[in-house]
Amino acid sequence: MHVIIVGAGLLGRKLAKGLAENGHDVVVVEEDHQQCEDVRAESGALVINGSPERPAVLEEAGIDRADTLVAVLPKDLENVAVCVIGKRYKVPKIVAKIVDPDYDEVFRLAGAHHVEGWADILYNEMMLEIEEPTVRRVASLARGEAELLIVKVPEGSSITGKSVSELAAQDDFPEGFLFVAVIREGKVIITHGKTKIQAGDDVVVVATAEDVPRIGKLVG
Repeated sequence: MHVIIVGAGLLGRKLAKGLAENGHDVVVVEEDHQQCEDVRAESGALVINGSPERPAVLEEAGIDRADTLVAVLPKDLENVAVCVIGKRYKVPKIVAKIVDPDYDEVFRLAGAHHVEGWADILYNEMMLEIEEPTVRRVASLARGEAELLIVKVPEGSSITGKSVSELAAQDDFPEGFLFVAVIREGKVIITHGKTKIQAGDDVVVVATAEDVPRIGKLVG
């Protein structure tokens, strides 16, 4: 997959490194020379030093054949401009970071297919870390309506030794909660009704946003 990341701040660099490691063809566009050097050193991705708001620069990055365009510049209007260019070149998927939620509709009109609020990401991550330290957020689904999470089952947990079907039959089991898999000793086990949970398991779950706070009580 040919991915263009516009912006080489912390988020842009992490995305470039992760996507490159997963075998994707990554090009990073950044105006700041030092940040360009940082990306090259960290990810080995192709980096273009130039203004991302100029179509010629994005053409050099291969926007005419891009599968995904990611706009993670510091300011909303800069990211909107990138989305407009991506829409003009009919990029199949345009993902953008948003700072001010009031710009959400503007991003949609500019061609963004997915808009992720940086403040919301930080808020959700920090709330989980403070309130539910055994829970790690993997991804937000359906624009925050649900979360994909990994839950560490501690020693002495009330769910240890119980099967998935037994847990689902409990009165306090959240309706918006679904076991997907168990990671045990480095192996992934796709769950079914008879799968029993063990202490030390990392349980992969999907939960509605409103049921996320109930996970700690269930596992504790």
